[in-house]
Parts: sequence; structure tokens; C-alpha cells
Amino acid sequence: MFRLAAALFLSLAGPIAAAAAPDFFPARSGRADAPVLNVYSSLDDPLAQPLIDGFQSANPDIAVRHENMLTGEIYDRIVRETDAGQKTADFAFSSAMDLQVKLANDGYAQPSDLPLTRSWDGVGEPAERFIRAEDVAEAVFSAFGLSPQAVVEEIVIRPQLGDLL
Repeated sequence: MFRLAAALFLSLAGPIAAAAAPDFFPARSGRADAPVLNVYSSLDDPLAQPLIDGFQSANPDIAVRHENMLTGEIYDRIVRETDAGQKTADFAFSSAMDLQVKLANDGYAQPSDLPLTRSWDGVGEPAERFIRAEDVAEAVFSAFGLSPQAVVEEIVIRPQLGDLL
């Protein structure tokens, strides 16, 4: 009886405990010494692939290491690796916005200075006129949670007091 219970436990626990190997996408330029962007993501591979393809099209000298994980695993791993002084993800994409916000609030995130960020410098509008990034993220992630019968073809978000510029 014990052997049967142990065998059943191991057969059920085995697949859960086994983590999938990360996917590696070499730099499209062929550079053997290319820097590697480490991504922890809750996206399934078919959803992540177009994002990786787009990134590598724009950045052919960068390799990508994509590791698909559950959202809690992403959070735990970033905290564990950072607290141990180890290298962690360069980019984390998770559908669990509460955990992403917690990572940022607890000091585990870094600011991202994107090229278009400075395009708004000198506009002269108060910060309250700009759409919050959290609102955009909430709209996009809400679209992912709709039933299979719903198709989101477009999301339009505009400032409440009218367009800027």
C-alpha cells in the first residue's frame, strides 16, 4: 500500500517539480560573444515567440534566453536571486500585476529609460494630464482575461481632458 501511494505521489509530483529548460535564441547577427537578455516570463512559448522575434529583428546583436515560469515562481526567483547578490532577469513579464507592483515597491525593479520617454520633455503639461502606465497595463491585461468568444481588435485610451498637443 505504501509503495502504491509513494508511486502515485511521485508520478503526480514529478511533472510539477520538473522545470522546463530555458529557450535560447542566439543573436541573429551570428555574434558568438553577443550579450544575452535574460527574460523570465509567464507567457507560453507561442505567445512569447513573436515578441522575441520582434526584439531580435530590431536588435540582431543580442541573444535572448527566455524562461517560462508561473507568476509566483517569477516573483520568488527575482527576490531570491537579488537578495543572494546573484544575477537575475534583465526583463520580467508577468500577468500577475500585483506581484510586479510588489517587486517595484519593494525595490526589486529598476527604472526603464526608453527612447520615447524624453519626447514629452518640455511639453509643459502637468503630470496629472498624462495617462498612467498602470491604466494602460490594466486595460491590456483585462483584454487577456476575456472569454474565448470575445475578440479585442483595438484598445483606445485617451486623456480625460482631451488629447495632448
